Amino acid sequence: MANIMSNQLENPLEQRLGFNLRRASLAMMLDYGEQLSKHDVRPAEASILTVVLANPDANQADVARCLEMKRANMVPLIIQLVAKGWLERHPIDRRRFALRLTATGRSVAKKVQMIMENHERDFIAALDPVGFDEIIATLRRLRGTK
Repeated sequence: MANIMSNQLENPLEQRLGFNLRRASLAMMLDYGEQLSKHDVRPAEASILTVVLANPDANQADVARCLEMKRANMVPLIIQLVAKGWLERHPIDRRRFALRLTATGRSVAKKVQMIMENHERDFIAALDPVGFDEIIATLRRLRGTK
């Protein structure tokens, strides 16, 4: 009863991988979202801009697969990016569109990359630099990717 009254509950989840991965991910995403919001960019938009910057003329379905998003969830995001003047859609055929960044979109995407690099550098600083590549490899194995 004393533990409950003093707000010092034991948390058995502190020793669980999933709990710690989720909490670390949340901390990173909250910080990243705050940094992006200063430039009127949301994390999902930043992801799309980053992929399209690296893959000009990729189609919407390919970008969705790359980001492991449902194609249906991409549609409103693409519409928002077009409305902001950051992205253009060019018809490939009757059903598919190539995505290209506008000049403003390229500028925003490059700003996003700088934010991402600075953001990750701050979090990586808390890690053992020798083990960073191993951590990334382990996380990728846990995700089921190589």
